[in-house]
Amino acid sequence: MKRRVSLIILIILCSISLLCYGASEGVEASYEASTMKLLRHEGTVDIFDINGVPRFLLEGVRFLSGESMRTGPDGSASVGLDDTKIVSLDH
Repeated sequence: MKRRVSLIILIILCSISLLCYGASEGVEASYEASTMKLLRHEGTVDIFDINGVPRFLLEGVRFLSGESMRTGPDGSASVGLDDTKIVSLDH
């Protein structure tokens, strides 16, 4: 009887750990974005392509994965991710 109870507890603990692992997988995926768009900017803000070459800066401009953004000491910017999230950057 004790062995059966121990086995049931072990099965329950394994099930809970698998559920937690599955839930954490969904959280990691939520940080990915397929569409990135500059919503607004103030001060010094630069966007660089994959090769490090500066790009034309304009509100509403879309950029790709691998491109980077830099804000200067007086700069700030807001970036829309997949039209569901907004990231704000300061110096």
